[in-house]
Amino acid sequence: MGEEKKVNRRDYLKYTGAAIGGLVVGGALGYLAKPAEVVKETVTAPGVEKTVTVTAPGTTVTKITTQTTIPRRQFEGMKVIFVSGSASDRYSVVMRRGAEDAGKALGINVEVVFTEWDPKRMVQEVEAAIGRHPDGIICMGHPGYEGYREVFKKAYDEGIKIVLTDTDVPRLREEFPGVGYVGFDLYQLGVIRANVILRLGVKPGDRAAIFSGSWDEPERAKHPLGTYDTLVKAGLIVDKVEHPSSVYADPSTGVPYVVGYLSAHPDVKVISFDGTATTGAVKMYLEAAGVKPGSIIVAGSSVTPGSVEAMRAGYLTFVVDFPPYPEGYLTVQHLALSKYYRLFSSRGLFIDLGCDPIFAKDLEWFMSPEFDSIRY
Repeated sequence: MGEEKKVNRRDYLKYTGAAIGGLVVGGALGYLAKPAEVVKETVTAPGVEKTVTVTAPGTTVTKITTQTTIPRRQFEGMKVIFVSGSASDRYSVVMRRGAEDAGKALGINVEVVFTEWDPKRMVQEVEAAIGRHPDGIICMGHPGYEGYREVFKKAYDEGIKIVLTDTDVPRLREEFPGVGYVGFDLYQLGVIRANVILRLGVKPGDRAAIFSGSWDEPERAKHPLGTYDTLVKAGLIVDKVEHPSSVYADPSTGVPYVVGYLSAHPDVKVISFDGTATTGAVKMYLEAAGVKPGSIIVAGSSVTPGSVEAMRAGYLTFVVDFPPYPEGYLTVQHLALSKYYRLFSSRGLFIDLGCDPIFAKDLEWFMSPEFDSIRY
């Protein structure tokens, strides 16, 4: 009998490791030699069911099928009432489109009511909206502080969030915490319009006319006043021409005001319109007055089908464009964030959207299909 060989701990580990290594290598070679094995896996998680069919590692995925259930949106069920301008006015229509798109994206029920740009009706509609207990109200600031103060207090006392658009009323924002504004600095819009006019060759002593239906509305009148003050400071003779605010809803009723003024002031060199609807009717107005295209500098507001037609025909020199789509979209977002996250609770969100002067040469870019839904 031979001498027994002792195996110490070190040798044991060495031999065992070699054996395991051999098994691993052999198994791997055998695995690679086998045909690809199909593995089916079903994964279920809250709101998601997914069936995945794949091959073993190193081979090609043959089939993936996914079915997803969209989770409930966090603002679902929230109700917002938007007190707007006129259903026949493109500015209001695009603003409504922005608000409704935000509602669809966030799961918010947005209802739009129109007032034909009548400040008294705006107050009435806001009061009626409060009686329906929505989560939030969007309204235009045309009635001003005195017109809105009582209904804003009522909404505030009942916990209804309010955000202003189109026309700001700073005193309301200061008095009622959380009231925001999404829109434009109206006075600055008027200043920008006047500065563009001054670069077009007018000189001190030339006559200009500013048509507006808001001279008696302190907050909204800031828009034509910005133009008036700047032109007067430059030495022009400037006439304030007033028409009813109802002309914004039905611009055809503005024809007598324009024709009458031009008949009495054939020396006028500049005409300015502060309304989107009245700007869109410029071609109709000047044709009715017998004015030749390009004989008068005509400034207006916003890119719309009517203003595009007037610019291409040579009747409208330029517009100061302030797109209404973000006014609708961002006001709805403001209310959602304010309601559910208590953001802007002490001082409402304030957004000045700014503006751009647009001439006929700029229209092709603005008329491209990508901008159709948010322009007009």
